[in-house]
Amino acid sequence: MVRRVRSLLGAGLPTRVIRDLQPCIRRDGTVAACQLETLREHLGGLDDRIAALSETRASLAGLVSAARARE
Repeated sequence: MVRRVRSLLGAGLPTRVIRDLQPCIRRDGTVAACQLETLREHLGGLDDRIAALSETRASLAGLVSAARARE
């Protein structure tokens, strides 16, 4: 049980979501389809944040490159 919770925390899920997932966690540690949409929503949120961070990183890298070119 503790190992499963740690695994879910490591996947970036907040404790309130893990609480909701508990009835859907099978003995083998997989999650039944009853909370699949919740997991998809969190995955989509992570994808959105990754995309935003990638854009921010590209902008910052451009600023660094421009500053280096002027040195």
